[in-house]
Amino acid sequence: MSSELYVDKLQNLSGVTAINLNNIDQGSRYLRQIYRMVDTTDRSSSTSWTLGTTFSDLPDFQANSVVKVYYNYPVRNDSTGWGGLYFEPQIRFNSGPWQSLGSRGYDAVMNNGSSDISYTNNLMYINPGLVGLSLAGTFTVGIRFYFRSYDGTVGLNNSLGHDVNTVSGTATIMSGENGQQHYGHWIVEELALLGNA
Repeated sequence: MSSELYVDKLQNLSGVTAINLNNIDQGSRYLRQIYRMVDTTDRSSSTSWTLGTTFSDLPDFQANSVVKVYYNYPVRNDSTGWGGLYFEPQIRFNSGPWQSLGSRGYDAVMNNGSSDISYTNNLMYINPGLVGLSLAGTFTVGIRFYFRSYDGTVGLNNSLGHDVNTVSGTATIMSGENGQQHYGHWIVEELALLGNA
């Protein structure tokens, strides 16, 4: 047996309106779920595109959701030329074909005449509906990336001796992913429609 309840306000125990549901736009979005993937693999590449990590597909995204993707990687360039890093994230839906999210060009560790240690990161919003994908019901999201150097060798995480997670020794590094915050990591969030229209 199912039933429906219709309300326009939620009040606290003192009878004061805490939430007026008439003020909530059904076209608004809310944070439905968050995935975090940590990538501790040390990788390096020369001027040829190299496949980085291909993560397991993330399940249970609702139709009409927007996907928010953030990544961050420690990067080292040991080139005495320009160095530079090309980093190309790719995405797929429902295990379909991979689609490129582009590249910001040879940024992060580009420095003429000396080595460079830095990081690369970006924040992107992907609306599958804007590229003609009709994803009815729930869908999955897959993430992977390619990278390369502009004119030398570039390393991610501890490749080329970046010394990620070198600590003072006065405290124990937290176990699991909690202690791996400074390695490459991705945060994928689902921004679902409140009314799921």
